[in-house]
Amino acid sequence: MASWRAIGGVAALLFAFHLAEPAHAQTVVTSTAGGLTTIRIDNIGYHNARDALDALRLNLASKVNALHPEKEPVAGKLRIVLPDRDRLRPLVAQKVIFRSRDGANSQPVRNAFTGEMLAFYADVERLMLHAMADALVKTGAFQSVKLVEQNDTRDPDIGDADYLAWYQVRSLGANNTGLWIGTWLVRRSGDDSVLGAAIDPGVPAGTPRYASFVKAVRDAATTLGNGSTSGAQPVVNGGRRMIGTGSGIVVDAGGAIITNNHVVRSCGEIRVVDATGHRETATLAAHDATNDLALLKTTQHWSGAASLRDMHGLRPGDDVVVAGYPLSNLLGSDMAVTTGSLTMLSGLHDDSRLLQLSAPVQPGNSGGPLLDRNGNVVGVVTSTLNGAFLAVSTGALPQNVNFAIKSSVVASFLEANHVAYATGEPSVPLSPADVGDIARRFTMRVECLR
Repeated sequence: MASWRAIGGVAALLFAFHLAEPAHAQTVVTSTAGGLTTIRIDNIGYHNARDALDALRLNLASKVNALHPEKEPVAGKLRIVLPDRDRLRPLVAQKVIFRSRDGANSQPVRNAFTGEMLAFYADVERLMLHAMADALVKTGAFQSVKLVEQNDTRDPDIGDADYLAWYQVRSLGANNTGLWIGTWLVRRSGDDSVLGAAIDPGVPAGTPRYASFVKAVRDAATTLGNGSTSGAQPVVNGGRRMIGTGSGIVVDAGGAIITNNHVVRSCGEIRVVDATGHRETATLAAHDATNDLALLKTTQHWSGAASLRDMHGLRPGDDVVVAGYPLSNLLGSDMAVTTGSLTMLSGLHDDSRLLQLSAPVQPGNSGGPLLDRNGNVVGVVTSTLNGAFLAVSTGALPQNVNFAIKSSVVASFLEANHVAYATGEPSVPLSPADVGDIARRFTMRVECLR
């Protein structure tokens, strides 16, 4: 992200542009009502934007070119998506700056840049983002890297890549109103779980900070599941590779399983594994991208099926249990159980389809059950609020803010696809361990292969 600080001045406003995690050349602009007058890149003055941008481009390239190549690239393809100038403009236009006139004390103000200033700083931001992307290319951080620049970077397509690293630019308000923010995110194919990636501000400016960014992206890719720095990913089932895992819920013992659409949308083949290790191939029978639900069918008759509880009687503060297979490549193949409470009966921006919960979830929990204290399914885990994203925009690091699709939405999806399901009612609460035992009968690991 970019921040602003005052340099001083009498008749003109002087601004310094640098990232909050500065790895880049310092850019200072003297501005008058008529536009740009002087631009300084690392204390060298330029009188037009083109020469200044060329100097900045060379300055950034020198720092990136000094990086050492990675000895062992992450196995797989990386797709990098960067915002174009038009998408950067609303972000740059809303930067907070410190303004100083006639020796007065600097005060933080919101500045809406326009015209030449806006165009220049949009180009500066674009060059800085390209330098960070170039660092991933120059170091050979992944086996192959493809860079794309486009207008929409909210949730870009991963294409045929194994990993996606993108600079997400979005507005926090509905219909592109409110504060615009930008942050680096990483996800893998077959799973919409994301991790943030950022420069480590604790290392020296310049080349070392680009190296820290490369490390952050590599660490995020590895943590998300199948990243490897020691050769190719496992090849299974006739040459296919496992590109992601999630969780699922048996809703009909005859073979119907619910999971998230984002868990299976990129799969060439889907397999499900029960708590005993029994594995079956599944077919995608139906999906609902809007509500992030998918219906899988198998020929296997499973030993148990979930009971869905409606929303009646649920209140913020009610205890809940999450079951699933998070980070199974790192944490192990057994089903995990976590506890927490319902915190809200709606999602972001009062989204009535979702529940908000405090129970910890990780990549791999997607598609798994959110249960009441009787083992009834009250939701399907779908997402977590990205901590790095909110830390950038609010200055606060959120704790355990996660979301699940309400069972009522799931029930409507099943009914629309003619799947019969059982229902359950609250009764005497069970211990979380007992709820976990119930969930183990119908909670599946979902494997995505391609």
